[in-house]
Amino acid sequence: MKKEYIVDIIFFALAVIWCGVIFSFSAQKGEESGGLSKKVCYFIAESFVFDFDEMPKEKQTEIVEGMHLFVRKTAHFCVYAVLGFLVAMGLRRKKPLLRGALSEGFVVIYAAFDEIHQSFVSGRNGNIYDVILDSVGGLFGIVFAIVLWKTIRASREKRRRNNG
Repeated sequence: MKKEYIVDIIFFALAVIWCGVIFSFSAQKGEESGGLSKKVCYFIAESFVFDFDEMPKEKQTEIVEGMHLFVRKTAHFCVYAVLGFLVAMGLRRKKPLLRGALSEGFVVIYAAFDEIHQSFVSGRNGNIYDVILDSVGGLFGIVFAIVLWKTIRASREKRRRNNG
């Protein structure tokens, strides 16, 4: 089997594993999911907010609550950017427009599936705005993959011309 097919299979396998990671986060009950993202908020606040540890508990809670929605939505964007990247890299030998369309189609379908899945989880709900945000995150990852692959190919071609 050719090396490039093996690399394709690896990227697709990573995409499937990543879908499993997304599914497991979506399967968390609302309280568990909210608790995890609040832990992330506390970590960020402790790391970047001056004197956070010395603030009264009410002020700490206010800061964390203010970050909570942003952190959750950023996580949506990022996990789908990774998914878009992995799928697009698995299709890297396709023409960029076809690769982008197939990859984004997969991301949108999986995001919709994920939100439907969440609507059956206790304390969670499906949200069309999250599907849109996930799709934009996926598109970002796809564009990054296409640009990265074109850059890698151009660099290889330049090296080949210089050495040949």
